[in-house]
Amino acid sequence: ATDIVSINAVTTVLEDGVMLIEDYQLDSFGPFDGLIGLGVPKNHPLVPQFLPTAGVQRFSLCYQKAGGALEMDVPELSTAMEQIGTLHWGLGLWGISAGSSEVPVFACGADAMTSEGQRTPCGAIPDSGTTYLMGPMSQILVMYASLCDAWERCAAMEGKTDAEKAVNFQTMVSFCDEWLEDDEGLEEIPSLFWRFGSSNETAQTIELTPWSYIAYLEVDVRGQDKHATHKVCYPMIGEFEYPTTYNGYVWIVGLPLFYQYKVYFDQTVPMKIGFSEEPCGGCQDGAAKTALLTEQAVPLGGGDGKNITGSPSRRTLAGGIRHATRRKIMT
Repeated sequence: ATDIVSINAVTTVLEDGVMLIEDYQLDSFGPFDGLIGLGVPKNHPLVPQFLPTAGVQRFSLCYQKAGGALEMDVPELSTAMEQIGTLHWGLGLWGISAGSSEVPVFACGADAMTSEGQRTPCGAIPDSGTTYLMGPMSQILVMYASLCDAWERCAAMEGKTDAEKAVNFQTMVSFCDEWLEDDEGLEEIPSLFWRFGSSNETAQTIELTPWSYIAYLEVDVRGQDKHATHKVCYPMIGEFEYPTTYNGYVWIVGLPLFYQYKVYFDQTVPMKIGFSEEPCGGCQDGAAKTALLTEQAVPLGGGDGKNITGSPSRRTLAGGIRHATRRKIMT
């Protein structure tokens, strides 16, 4: 269908670009007006995209306790890096380390350049519609082991192999109710450091703190004489196997990135992606071209943590890691 589409102060006519949603299962997410595509601009003759049609060159996305914000027509970010994706927004990934950006990387280093013609050790897709950090199981296992080594509480447990350390990390995080008091102390879990860029020479290192990638559930505990709640924590990390020829294994970098940073997307040529530590605003800030985003799955640092969706059950690496859920942006 053809219609006039308005998102706050941004309005355009989409010729044959509006599709009717007849049924959906998003009742628990509050008011819902529709879905807007924010992918890499494509010159599709039959399916126009809202932002390019409206003349929006740059936008940013971020989340916070009260939802988050999609800001349109934002200024150019001087530190933005050239993106390398064709089907998705993407960056090269030149290393991941735990605890410090100065220690050796445990994945996506120079040794990951194994194929002729490979351009980056790994790739990364910033995706606000994915709840977790999603990557290959082989790298997740080493990630958990490296986090355990860098975390004094976990390193004190018995474990020599990466598999044993990975299980120890998941176990220690899961039983956070025994050592986490009023959400204080989470900072003792190491941060994850990601080196993003189109080339190693221009790459930038960003930090994802445990406040962005550790979440918890309140689980009912029923006994013969009492009824109480028990806090169960878990890393927002899940398995996704996405090997490519030019960019090695690709990570889908989901909500933790958007809780930690305001992520900028520049659609001018060459297209760029950037990260800013400025506060995540909202519609209440009075920005003329800001649309409120609704999201109910938040990490510990994103809010009170009591409205996280999903099952509290959790399996160790030996039994497989639960896949992430995907959530769409609502405007």
